[in-house]
Amino acid sequence: MAIINVVPANDPAYTVDDNGAVHIILMDTANTYADGSNPKKDFIVIPAAQTMEALNQALILAQDDAVDYFGKEADKIAYRALVLLGMAQVSIPKVIFSGYPAGYTKTYKIGYNADEIIISDSLQIRALAPEIFEVTASVIGPNETRAQAKTVKIEWNINSGPDECRNMIIARYKELKSTPEDAIKTQLTQGIGTVLPE
Repeated sequence: MAIINVVPANDPAYTVDDNGAVHIILMDTANTYADGSNPKKDFIVIPAAQTMEALNQALILAQDDAVDYFGKEADKIAYRALVLLGMAQVSIPKVIFSGYPAGYTKTYKIGYNADEIIISDSLQIRALAPEIFEVTASVIGPNETRAQAKTVKIEWNINSGPDECRNMIIARYKELKSTPEDAIKTQLTQGIGTVLPE
């Protein structure tokens, strides 16, 4: 985990809006985005009551939120630095490809335990109930590009584990991928087709 150094971004460190909510804009000076800016966020503190104890409790909760937020941002920034370090070791040729595109052999992409590939940065989660989540993801076949991805949506019980989630996503993708013609062909093949030896 990357180190963070969270400080107030403004002086004074807070403002209070017309509803009595305290706004504290914090920033992390230990980490920097690619554009040169530091992670910054407005944390809103709403005291549960008009007492010093309630205000202090709200500030502690805001501090917890700030550590979580800036920790995640710092990890993203650190990962970018690792990618930059790795890319410095990669040689990109002066000519990427020259010739007829028809003669180009594409890399065969393989998903995790399946030919289908779930694009990790496309995963979106929405809670439906305490243990039930709606999971949305983009999926492609081994010879497809990201532009050809199909978006699938499933309902997943977290107790069934991530493997079951992956299997459900891929099964739903296959349902969407298969056309009515494919289903009819399968039905006819099984019903009237005869398998001949090679």
